[in-house]
Amino acid sequence: MALYSNDIQLTFSAAEDMRARQYHIMRLNAAGTVAVSSGSTTQQLIGGVLQNKPNVNQAAAVTVFGESKVVCGSAVTANVMVTANASGRAINASSGDWTVGMAMEAGNSGEVIRVLLRTPAVRVTY
Repeated sequence: MALYSNDIQLTFSAAEDMRARQYHIMRLNAAGTVAVSSGSTTQQLIGGVLQNKPNVNQAAAVTVFGESKVVCGSAVTANVMVTANASGRAINASSGDWTVGMAMEAGNSGEVIRVLLRTPAVRVTY
């Protein structure tokens, strides 16, 4: 069961329609807006997890530190570092990926799990 507790959230303007992207991993843009993350290859593509359902130019609440719900993009292993896939969903991190945090529980594609978030993004090297 996915739960959440205390967290640190920041508010940004939504760069796109994100009404169907609650609990997806976000990226921060140079313009100070957020959009759905499109991968894990650069640090700028990992910025936190969207908590609400904003339309374009509305306030997007993004958790950057603490525990959050996150949608899985594939099978995720508990206690493993996670990153974003091309759709902003959590997947197990591989060497060279920038990570958003650690999965607190296992999940399958489409399921919502708990992830312990921390920023800035950290690159996995193993």
